[in-house]
Amino acid sequence: MAMLGAETLMACETLCSFGSSILYGGPDRARLAALVEQRALLREPLFRLVAGDAAERLLSCLDDAAQDQEAFAAFYRELRQDYAYLFYMASASGVSVYESVYRTDDGTLFGPTTLEVRAAYAAFGYALESSASEPDDHLGIELAFLAKLFALASEDDRKAERALAAAADFMGAHVLAFSGDALRRMHESARSVFYREAALLIAASIDEVASTIGARAA
Repeated sequence: MAMLGAETLMACETLCSFGSSILYGGPDRARLAALVEQRALLREPLFRLVAGDAAERLLSCLDDAAQDQEAFAAFYRELRQDYAYLFYMASASGVSVYESVYRTDDGTLFGPTTLEVRAAYAAFGYALESSASEPDDHLGIELAFLAKLFALASEDDRKAERALAAAADFMGAHVLAFSGDALRRMHESARSVFYREAALLIAASIDEVASTIGARAA
């Protein structure tokens, strides 16, 4: 695989980190406040080129939330309710962000792909503190792992080739195998504009990163 420049690696890391922050852990007040504060990131060419319309609508949501404390509180409540509906009430929303749900015949959690993902993490010293109770194949965690690989490739030239090859393999074997379906369901079921548009932006970001590193679904 051809080596990527520092700017391209940073772009890939940023796209994966952003997607992970939206999907994993739910809307924490402090993290949401930081996102509102740093919302100008969505005006950057990176997000405009990847999914300009979705980035614009997300930015509008964050601009509204930044108006005053009451607006922020209402936005926070809306996202908490929608996140709970989307990801904790899967039987109603039809949404899951766990790979094994899409890769097993009975839609089980902690399926074989969960262990494959955990092994891929372990090869680079990436482990979850909550791995005993949280399936490792959550899309948000998988994107965080990819961000780690891009950061490693950027920081250490000696490890760049291995890290990028692992990123391409991991995307092809895991992320691309289910993310399109998961994010389509999220977009269709979301009750808030924010999560509806976030699904589009994350899906476009995954496609962009995959194209950049030459990853293809297995």
